[in-house]
Amino acid sequence: LRGIARHSNVVAMTHSLEAVQFDNTALRRLRVSPDFHGPPRQIEGAHFIRTRPAPVDQPHLVAKSLPALALIGCDRLENSVLEQVFSGIELLPGSDPAAHCCARQ
Repeated sequence: LRGIARHSNVVAMTHSLEAVQFDNTALRRLRVSPDFHGPPRQIEGAHFIRTRPAPVDQPHLVAKSLPALALIGCDRLENSVLEQVFSGIELLPGSDPAAHCCARQ
């Protein structure tokens, strides 16, 4: 987030986003594959696989919920900061990216 924090007001706002504490309950309670990332493939015996988000060239924020952002103290963040984080370009300290293993129905 340091790369997108160009102005003092953005720096203050990114600090509030970096202060968000992750619980990662799903990753602790469900089975996580010992593999990491890799090409799309069938993962047996796991619900998640740890991965890095694929970069997006020009992320665009489609919608946001100010009440939801207020719950974590981030309702005053600029859209450019949210785009960087929600697109996966910037990872927050403590985040643990994982992909859900989907089964065909």
